[in-house]
Amino acid sequence: MWLSTWQRGLAALRRGWYVILLSLALAGCGRLSLGLGPGAGGHSVPLKVLQSPQGATIALVPVYIGDQGPFPFALDTGATQSTIDRELVNTLQLSVVGNAPGDVQGVACSTPAQLVKVDQWAIGDVTLPGTTLLTVDIPPENKTNQGLQGLVGSDILSRYGAVTVDYQQQTLVLR
Repeated sequence: MWLSTWQRGLAALRRGWYVILLSLALAGCGRLSLGLGPGAGGHSVPLKVLQSPQGATIALVPVYIGDQGPFPFALDTGATQSTIDRELVNTLQLSVVGNAPGDVQGVACSTPAQLVKVDQWAIGDVTLPGTTLLTVDIPPENKTNQGLQGLVGSDILSRYGAVTVDYQQQTLVLR
């Protein structure tokens, strides 16, 4: 029963929020290369935490692809694979390397997806190893209301020994 309530809440969150456009401001341009995971001290990444009038919460992280960005990606520990919006793929002229095996399953739907190779990318100042992302069409209301351009899922977060989301300090710590 709690799962269906949680799923309905998540679906409502993804369908749209009534918040003003976000602006992610980052100081500095350098990035720290961490490969498959940083040392024991961890590294902080700024979060932008948004809450809808209905109480749904979303944490957005600044993602850089190549030398472009930041693009707001939702931190989604429930997503097994990170995704990028098809429109952003086209804007950045990223290469599609194939079709995803089967449809991508969301909370309330499924959709076909393609695979996109990203060689250089980062979350904040944390440089990530190249990977293949799923590309999907993010609903227009999520792009308009949250500026959402993708999801950082557990395929990336699980590379770290510990992931801490500090909603009060609006930081993500990767260890």
